[in-house]
Amino acid sequence: MSSAGSEEPFKTPNDTTQKKDAQRRHQSKPSWLKRCVVCLCVFFSVSNFIAVLLLLVFFRVWSEEWWLSSALTYTPRSPFLIPSVLLIPVCAFFSRKACWLNLVSLLL
Repeated sequence: MSSAGSEEPFKTPNDTTQKKDAQRRHQSKPSWLKRCVVCLCVFFSVSNFIAVLLLLVFFRVWSEEWWLSSALTYTPRSPFLIPSVLLIPVCAFFSRKACWLNLVSLLL
């Protein structure tokens, strides 16, 4: 025989536990190593994007006028994908914005 008032409602974590978890999240700053990796990811992603854009302009403007550009025109383009393919998994873990930049350069 249990009365309606003696049944225990669904238990939720108390407020002090939630406050402590929130304080831990705010106190845990990224380490200097993680910041360095994020900076390197962004730097290499931007550099890769600029290099891909320069290669596209190079192919469009000087593709048959200069010996180096004509040699690059007839070489396979798949080696130009290697930096983007290598940077995407690293940037997906550390910097999402840099990951998008690598995906765009991969599609170009």
